[in-house]
Amino acid sequence: MYPLHQNDSNALQNDSNTQQSDSNTQQNDSDTLQKDSNTLQKDSNTLQKDSNTLQKNLNTLQNDSNTLRKHQQNDSNPQQKDSNTLQKDSNTLQKDSNTLQKDSNTLQKDSNTLQKDTTNQRTVNYILRHSCSEEMIYSPSRMKHTTGEGHKTK
Repeated sequence: MYPLHQNDSNALQNDSNTQQSDSNTQQNDSDTLQKDSNTLQKDSNTLQKDSNTLQKNLNTLQNDSNTLRKHQQNDSNPQQKDSNTLQKDSNTLQKDSNTLQKDSNTLQKDSNTLQKDTTNQRTVNYILRHSCSEEMIYSPSRMKHTTGEGHKTK
């Protein structure tokens, strides 16, 4: 009769080992998500710096354009063309800066999403680690053996 009890114990141990393996896999996934989140955060910061640099360049070009306009009032068309070119360059840089800002915002959202996913994964891992031991304690097959059922002889 005891081999049946041993089989139940082995089955419970196998279930526990499987749950631990699943928990370890999910922890690894959680760690990977955290690393990805950190990388996205760094990328977002880099894009933000690039956006700031472009904004400074844009301001410089805008100032140059304004200076040329002041001097150009008494001059002829060639300076007007230069001013127009600088204005176009300034507009292009502004568009690039806006695009980088959007990319930075998108990366920030992705980073926040990954951060939430990581937090959720850690919660699941915690629950799995703690539920494994409770199942072994309150398992119906273990209860059956502690009450004496299953030990009857024919």
